[in-house]
Parts: sequence; C-alpha cells; structure tokens
Amino acid sequence: MNTGAKIGVFLCKCGKKIDPYVDLPALSKSVGQDSYVEHCEILPYACLKPGVECMTRKVVDKQLNRLIIAGCEGRLMLNSFESQLRPFEFRKGQIDMINLRGHVAAVSDLDPGKKAVKAAKLIKASVAEMSALSPSIETRARINSPVMIVGGGIASFSAAQALARHGVDYLLSIENSDPEEIVRYVHREYPGERQYYRRLEKIVHEAVNSPHATVLPANKLTRLSGVTGDYTLTFADTEDNSEHKYAAVAIIACLDANLSAPGPEFGHDGKSAMIQSEMEEYIWRNGVPQGDVVFWINDYEIDQPDFAPLSARSAWFMATHILEGSAKTRAIILYNEKMEIPLSASERALNRKLGILWIPYSKALRPMVTDGYITICNLVDHVEHEIGWNYLVLSPQRAITGEVLSNARILGLVHKEGRFLTGHHAKVRPEMVGREETYMASSARYPCNLHEALSQGRRAAGKTTDMLRKSATGELFVPRAVCVVDPEKCIGCGQCQELCDCGGIGVVEGTGGGLPRIVDPMVCTGGGTCAAACPYHALVLQNNSNDQREAQVAALANQLAPTKRWPSHADGEDCRRRISPVKWVRSTIRGFTSSAFLVSARSIRASWPVRSKRAPPA
Repeated sequence: MNTGAKIGVFLCKCGKKIDPYVDLPALSKSVGQDSYVEHCEILPYACLKPGVECMTRKVVDKQLNRLIIAGCEGRLMLNSFESQLRPFEFRKGQIDMINLRGHVAAVSDLDPGKKAVKAAKLIKASVAEMSALSPSIETRARINSPVMIVGGGIASFSAAQALARHGVDYLLSIENSDPEEIVRYVHREYPGERQYYRRLEKIVHEAVNSPHATVLPANKLTRLSGVTGDYTLTFADTEDNSEHKYAAVAIIACLDANLSAPGPEFGHDGKSAMIQSEMEEYIWRNGVPQGDVVFWINDYEIDQPDFAPLSARSAWFMATHILEGSAKTRAIILYNEKMEIPLSASERALNRKLGILWIPYSKALRPMVTDGYITICNLVDHVEHEIGWNYLVLSPQRAITGEVLSNARILGLVHKEGRFLTGHHAKVRPEMVGREETYMASSARYPCNLHEALSQGRRAAGKTTDMLRKSATGELFVPRAVCVVDPEKCIGCGQCQELCDCGGIGVVEGTGGGLPRIVDPMVCTGGGTCAAACPYHALVLQNNSNDQREAQVAALANQLAPTKRWPSHADGEDCRRRISPVKWVRSTIRGFTSSAFLVSARSIRASWPVRSKRAPPA
C-alpha cells in the first residue's frame, strides 16, 4: 500500500435515485473508519457546481490526493470530474467512481441497511485500489516541427495547406507535385468529383509552393521507428537502392483506397462495360459518350452496401456532366430497392430538368448483364424487363491493397483484418481511444468523397497544430496512465502491437530478429489490453497496475466468508480442501490489467459464489 495516500470519499444522493434506497449515513460511518480514508461526506448532487466546489474545498483543506465519488455510472461523469479537478493536480487514475445508483440502489429489493453494507464493500475495494496507486511523475512534452505528411493520398494537400497557414514546417512525401497532373488523375480514386477540381488545384498549388514545405522525392517508405516527437522514417530510392532517412515530430498518414473492377459476372470488359473511374478516364480522352449510358449501382451485389450512396452520388454527378455536354445521350441510374436516392431537393430539381432516370429493381432477383442489355425485375409488375445500353458503368470495389496496404502496415495502422483502416475498438470510454484521427486521413480510413477526404486532412493538421501549440506554451504533458515497456523482457514478438486498439506501440529501430517494441505515450490511452496479453510481462500499465487490481479484489474477498469448501480430486479419491478466497482471487487475477476487468471486479456479488456437487458438512 502507498502510505502517502489521502483518500476522500464523496457519497452522492443523486436526488431521490440513491438516498431513499441506501442508508447513506450508515454507509458514511462504515467507510470513514478505513485508515486510508481522510474524509467522507454526503452530497446532494456531486456532479453539479456546488458539489464540485465542496469537493475542491476539501481537497485543498485536507490535502487529498485521491478521490472516490460514489454516485452514478463512471462513463457518464468521470471525464467531467477529471477535467474540473485537473487544476488541483488530479490526473487520470486518481479519481474513481462507484456506480451506487446502477449497481446497488436499483438492482434489488433489499432494505437500505443491507444495501449500505453492499455499497461499503464496493467502496472499500476501491479504497484498497486507490491506496495501492503510485502515481507516475507528470512531465512536459517538448515537440517542435517539422511534421511528416506521408502516404500520397489526396488529403496530403489539404493537411499541408492547413499546416502552412498555421506557420508549421512540414515534409511532404508525394509522387507528383504538379497541380494540373494531380487534378488530371484524381478520378482514379475519386470518380464523379469534377465540381471540386478547380478548388483542388488551388489547394495543391498552395501546399507545394509554401515556404514551410519541403517536398520529398517520390521514394518508397520502408521503415518507421520512434515515438511522437522523435520519429525516423526511412525511404528507399527505387533507382539506385539507396536509403534516405528523415526526422519528424509527428506524422499525418494520408492514404487513398484502391478502386477495382467487380467480377466477370457483372460484364466488365473495360471498354463498353466499365467502372466509374474508367468512365471518367474515357471522358477525359474521348469526350462525353453518345447513346444510352446506364449506371448500375451494384454495391449490394458486391457486398459493400454501405457505400451505395457514395457510388450513387458519383454516378449522378457523372450523369449530369454527360447530359450537360451532349443532347444525344440518355442517362439511366439503376439501383437496388434497399437504397434511398441520396439527392437534395435542389439536386432533384436539376435531375428532373436533365431527365436522368432513376430505376429501382427488386432485391429478390439480381440483374443479369448480356451484350447490350441488362435484365432487371420491375418493382411494379414483378416482371423481368430488358434495358438497352451502349455503355454500362458499374460501381467500383473499394479496398486497400498493394502499396497502400504496405504503407499502412509500416505506419502501424493495420491492427485488424478488414478492407479499410478504421478498426472496431473495444467498448471503452471515448477518451480511451487513441488519436487516430490526428494520424490518419483520406479514403483508406473509410470510403468517402473528395470533399470529405480534404476535410479529414484539415482536421488532422488542425489537431497536430494544436499539439505543437500546447508544446510551445508549456501546456502539453505526457499522459501518466499509459503502458511502458521493459526492454530487458521484451523479445519483439509483436503480439502487443497486433492487439493494441489505440495504435500506440511502435518498434525500436535495429537489425536482426524480433525488434523490441516501444510505447508512444502521446498515443497510448492506457487501455491495458497489450499489457494483459504480453506473455513475457514486458509491459506495465502505469497508474492502473496489477498491484491495484489485486488489492481491490483482495479487499472484496476479505469482506466475504473467511474460508469456503471446494471439491477436489487427488489420487482418484474424492477429498476436500479448504482454500482462502483471497488466495483464490489472486490466483485468477494474475496477468489481467485491462480496465475492462475493473468493471467485472466491481460487479462481484456480496455473497461468495460456491458451487459444489456435494453439500458441505453442517
């Protein structure tokens, strides 16, 4: 235990949600007898301004350095309490919340006295945990420019433009710096976006020609090492196989998803039946097509229904451009009945003026493509109809492949299997998800149009600029509830990096076999999954350690029956042995440091769960 712990416990009445159901005076008396509890008080509403002011006065008067607030769900109010008490040197891990309203007051018909007994057990377990906390020292982070923009995605230019306007130096790794050439080929990743081309050309020109820009040659990214404030990126020159290393304090990864053709069953031949990006290329080379142009929004049929509205809008913009350039062309958009037409009122008016036909088809029967015809099932008469076409335009398949996927792996962005880089995080508090939006932009995160991709780049640059501003003013601190790696124990197996949800684990640059891992404290959120999974115990979670978890559960166990009988089998004979619940709990908790375990530990019932095939003796 930490002998310097001074814990304040505040019991919230929560109006009439807790007070009538739990005997708070008896609870306050029971909790206040703990030697580590310096102060215990009942408040009408701990979350409102008078309650917060009362807590801050007690913090100053009694020099409290831990707080336990027993009231509502921690996910609702913990972040607010941490923000309001930050001026008093309370950081993440030094404030805990017990859910009296949900876990005690509202879950049974026990009388208030018995509920107070149960609440006391939960609070005393939290007291044991907080008394075992050894807060790490808070240090300021010093981060200066330049920022590296890597990946070559279209969001690179909006991110660079935003950095330039804030006076931040940056390194821009792109394949092409000619604005006209970039606009010429942007349809390969963003078809149907002609309305943004003129604006995009201005953004590219400003980003490339800014005095804050250093445009790097088009080399291949091969390695990344370091943490925020001290990154090293290695690029390989494809011509002479030489390596070039660049230092950066932060990285903005801008990666575009790849567009490809669907399978042959959709009739794709790249000439008359093509995907949207190929039709854009056809228009660039040959002008608008003549005849019947049918856009088939086939996203439901290629197992990407979420992207059907995006494909539909791209098809509509292409159709409007074609009809505005040719009076001899007819445009038809076929779509699955499950999809809603994604047009605004003004766009629908323009659609009627141009005569673009939107034809839904039954989801029960998949359209069939033949030479010059596509067969659909009509929703009105449920009869198959043939629609003739001179050009058939299909939705593209969207995924990250090839060099984009390779760059994503090097940058540590690929943690889960999937077609895109947006992962499915564990169910934790929002602040326990890393700053991925600061680190990643463009359509490789998730499919989006050109406008959204450029907005992502600006947001990433804005958050990076804010981090640099806080560093310059001395307001940027290294978080304390993070994992740290013991380099003597780490063998470089990489399991922690695969499991990490926040993307805060990198590698230490070196040669040979498994490279040791390193945790970026500015990205790590202290979730603890990596530390729990490390087979060599090389990761330690600061301010949320194994000692705290063991102290908490041991305190719960100590308040239960002193011993329990458990069935055991030895040498083929049925025998019995007596085991302390504290020892049993400690044997099961070893290795678990995840914050998710904290929730389950607090949910242990007041009665010790014993299941035995044989009844214990009287």
